[in-house]
Amino acid sequence: FAQDPAASPAAPAAPAAGQECEAAKTDPNLYPKWLENRGGDAEKQKTAFAVGKEFLAKCQGVDDAYVNAVKKWVTKYEDAVGKFEVRKRFEDAAKAVDAATGPKNYAPLFAAGKEYVTAEPDNLTTLLVLANVGYLNSIAGEAANKSLDADAITYAKRALQLIEAGKGTPAEFKLLAAANKEEAVTGLNYRLGIISRNASPNEAVENLLKVAQSNHALKSDPTLYFYLAQAYAPEYKRLADDYNARFAGKEETDESRVAQAKLNQALERILDAYARSVAFNTKTDAASVAFKNSTMTTLSNLYKQSHEGSDTGLSEFVAASATRRLPLPSDPVPTPAPVAAPATPATTTGGTPAATP
Repeated sequence: FAQDPAASPAAPAAPAAGQECEAAKTDPNLYPKWLENRGGDAEKQKTAFAVGKEFLAKCQGVDDAYVNAVKKWVTKYEDAVGKFEVRKRFEDAAKAVDAATGPKNYAPLFAAGKEYVTAEPDNLTTLLVLANVGYLNSIAGEAANKSLDADAITYAKRALQLIEAGKGTPAEFKLLAAANKEEAVTGLNYRLGIISRNASPNEAVENLLKVAQSNHALKSDPTLYFYLAQAYAPEYKRLADDYNARFAGKEETDESRVAQAKLNQALERILDAYARSVAFNTKTDAASVAFKNSTMTTLSNLYKQSHEGSDTGLSEFVAASATRRLPLPSDPVPTPAPVAAPATPATTTGGTPAATP
């Protein structure tokens, strides 16, 4: 018979996968060895993993109880080892931050933290550590790495959700210097408000006001009100820009008076927050005194801008702040008197609002 010279000769038959797998089940260096080591210490489990991988390689395409048992164990071992390595990288990064002197570089810790949170998204301890570090970074002044804020906010929000849902142990609450769930929630609102004051000032105001209205000792913390004033500032700037664009230099109207009342109310909240920061700052160490003096200077400048250049009454305003009702963004705007029909040529609004804090 004629043959095609281009045809390939038949390949020799390969061993059947099932036969090779059956042999592996009784081979003392494969399945029996995996079975012997799988429940042992770390070294034995490491041996079981290597043997298990070799066993599975010989049982490709086989689906039975032996193969499925080894496959399930190997998968769990890989997952556990992966999480262990991720956790170790995170812990090593945290130790490096603790050991560093001078300005802290939190970026490597956040990189390891993101990996850890991806592996264990509801690990509250990790989330709280990252929330604390995010807070410390956000108050580091010029050394702060603002690129970390977004992740820090995400971690703090998730931690807050978990604790509000009833999760958390005394050891985890201790990371927030808290004794119970309520204190932990307040501590997280404090940190979250400060971290988010630049990226999401309106949300920051909500968080910080929850602290100010709580029974926690933080309600008397000078930095709480300092950062609350900072979180208020963007809304004041928005109102001032709108007022200047629509009403500055024009005849006074009922609408302009309402806009001016809203602007005045926004400024009053900022003044009140700075005044509380000064009033609650009673420490005498050098850093606290410097902080108090700096805050008082800022307050004095804003106060004089809204009081025709005078600081008359400022001391009394500060002294009364600790007992004065806390002004809120939800407070109704005072209704200004309507503009009377002028008997003489109408005046104009003239100047512009106080400078943005």
